[in-house]
Amino acid sequence: MAQTGRADASEPRPMDNPRNATAGSTPANHRSAVYPGYRRGAVIICLGMVASIIVLGLRMPYYNKAASDMVSVYDALLFNSGLPQEFLVYPGLIGRVMLGLWIKGLHAIGFVPVSRLEQLPVTTNLKEYEAVWQQLVQAGRVLSLEVGIVCVMTFIALVRRWLGVWQIAILSGVALAFSSGFALGFRILRPEMMAASLVFSALLLTLISAGDKSNRRFVMLAAAGFLVALAILEKVQSIIPALAILPLALAFGTTGEGKPSSRWEPLVTSALVVVALLALWPAAAILGQGIAQMSEGAGSPYKHLAAGLSGHYQWIVAAGIAGAMIAYAALWRVPVLETVAAIAAVGFGLGCGFDLLYLMASPDAIIAVANPLEHLQGYSAGSGATILSQSAGTMVQTLAAAIGKSLAIHTFVLSPMHRPTLMIEWLAWAGAMIAFRSGRKLLALQIALLLGCAIGEDAIFSLRQVKVYYLPYSDPPVILAGALALTQFKDRLMTPSFERATLALMIFYVLWGHAQPALAVYGKHDRGKVCGIVTLFTKRITIPYCNGAPIPTSRVGFDD
Repeated sequence: MAQTGRADASEPRPMDNPRNATAGSTPANHRSAVYPGYRRGAVIICLGMVASIIVLGLRMPYYNKAASDMVSVYDALLFNSGLPQEFLVYPGLIGRVMLGLWIKGLHAIGFVPVSRLEQLPVTTNLKEYEAVWQQLVQAGRVLSLEVGIVCVMTFIALVRRWLGVWQIAILSGVALAFSSGFALGFRILRPEMMAASLVFSALLLTLISAGDKSNRRFVMLAAAGFLVALAILEKVQSIIPALAILPLALAFGTTGEGKPSSRWEPLVTSALVVVALLALWPAAAILGQGIAQMSEGAGSPYKHLAAGLSGHYQWIVAAGIAGAMIAYAALWRVPVLETVAAIAAVGFGLGCGFDLLYLMASPDAIIAVANPLEHLQGYSAGSGATILSQSAGTMVQTLAAAIGKSLAIHTFVLSPMHRPTLMIEWLAWAGAMIAFRSGRKLLALQIALLLGCAIGEDAIFSLRQVKVYYLPYSDPPVILAGALALTQFKDRLMTPSFERATLALMIFYVLWGHAQPALAVYGKHDRGKVCGIVTLFTKRITIPYCNGAPIPTSRVGFDD
């Protein structure tokens, strides 16, 4: 990566050659309590996550997080029974299929009593009813743990590939696994953990491809586009952090000049354009169908956006993706053929991802994915729910209040929150100042942009009156900023004093990260809340202790 600012040629620059970067020299007989080795460190993180959920969460009652756990299991049983999806708040298309197949497999070997909706016992016996649901929800939590482990291991591998320092990759894995959002995410059945991991895997693949001059970069860009599409299929809110990927990439580029041209470049570019069109054509058709049908469904919660944006902003977003990639090419002097090939690769990945709508989605789900902003507005609760229909002046005031709230949270002092990544954020800001003062202005800018991305995402998500559930989206950029800042000290990572400080911070961080899971397990929970919002989304089953309880008519209060 090109660096700006003054720096002595002999000075180690953390991002000049990431793949060759290593931690400082260490005696051969040095035994580190913090860095036991890359593979061993990854295994220890996995075991820590397993131990964490066994001690805190695996056996908690099925109704503790009923609005996510019970509804997710119910929708998976619908999938196994061949019935249409009823729960579209997320819309959770991938998680529904995964959980359905997981329950079906466990049922086949006798670990859960049922796998289909019609197999649920029709009973007034509360003990029998609760035993069945406890087993089903507990099975789902095991799957959530497995998904969480895969997400964290992928994050570690990609950070190592990006920065080239395995010690920093391991520290990043610890930070992600025990951040509040992830630590709660692999204990309950919500889509944010997986969707956020897909988005930030796409971000890391994009950043890695920026420093790769081989044709592998096109494969990485295609994979990034595919992962973004999957994230949106799982939770449409993923479009918000996904849109930040290409602007962030502008600050992490490498110049395209000096790269030897190849006689195969026109052929490779032409092939990529053809396959991209083949993938995008059916994707555009089904998304266009969803746009056209947006307001036709009976009882649809959707409303047209202000300023006549409904049905048009989707094309603006598509043009913006291409425009950002053209801007990247102009800024970093990337040849025209490479730029066209990169745009085609991203288009191919996005097309392949959205083509899955033909296989797994109901008409209502297609409408949700094709109209993400209307979906967010229709299923939101709170004062920010109608922001997209407000006047310009009111919208500015609402956004300003959201940004102020986000900044208050990030100070911690003004708005305390169980969020250990704030500690990393403070250290990252300090690292940015050190980089700026030492002449590494581009590095300082990169750290600041990642942190600004997290603050902006928190501001937008605060419009939906949510807290910890959306942290899996805004915590990864903070962790990446901290990892990037730490590359300045890679030669001191394994010195005794640095290791002692790191170990103390890790212990404090992990303990702090368990505050939110502890609230989920030991906080005030009432079985009766199942008779509230949950019954709105589980109309095909009868809950014994809810007989006679009124079924809510509004989604307000749902902890989405």
